[in-house]
Amino acid sequence: MQLDQIPEVQKAVAKAADECDARRDYAFTDLPEKIGRLAVAQLSVRHVFLLFAVRSPFLCGGERTAGHIAQFLWIVKGPSSDDRSRFLTRVAKLDALATLRAIERYLDRAFMDAPGGPRSSGSHATASFAAAVVHRLAEKYGWAENAILDLPIARCFQYLRLMRRDDAPEAVQINPLIDRARRLAFARWKRAHRREWKEANRAQRERALQRRKTRRAAKGIRR
Repeated sequence: MQLDQIPEVQKAVAKAADECDARRDYAFTDLPEKIGRLAVAQLSVRHVFLLFAVRSPFLCGGERTAGHIAQFLWIVKGPSSDDRSRFLTRVAKLDALATLRAIERYLDRAFMDAPGGPRSSGSHATASFAAAVVHRLAEKYGWAENAILDLPIARCFQYLRLMRRDDAPEAVQINPLIDRARRLAFARWKRAHRREWKEANRAQRERALQRRKTRRAAKGIRR
């Protein structure tokens, strides 16, 4: 049985695909998101280059402290009447672990359609991440720099994904959400059907061995 023929996997993939569609549509609403109880803006290109500029561990890696959480939330916060002191007081009341997880989910949603392609070993970036996104979208659509910088980054990634499809129609487009759903559903199915899975694999190996024996026997007869 092929992986995508397993009913449990089909159901999980369909659910993940619906979630992908909802996330992509939401990126075009200009509505805020939530990190814990705080309303924040959708992550934009401008937010990303600010987070890179301050070397936020949420994008650059490293230990994440309460100060980093506050810094991240201050950068991505939506329109608010709070001054910095009042905002930080609200942040201090949040559960740190729950907020860390909420930030990770927020970033997962934003970067779902981020293009892959790791940098080759020993090479260095030609320009900043923000400059690369602005360059591609301005070149394609003629949009102004500030307009691009303030777009939700999830929206930018969808445009870049379509541009990649146009440039290389045969290239495989990876969707991490669907791939993860498929992998987890298959793992659950495999645990539930461990004996059947082993027997099916053994039967498949026996058939393959029998085919090899038959081919060898046929070659011996021809000789």
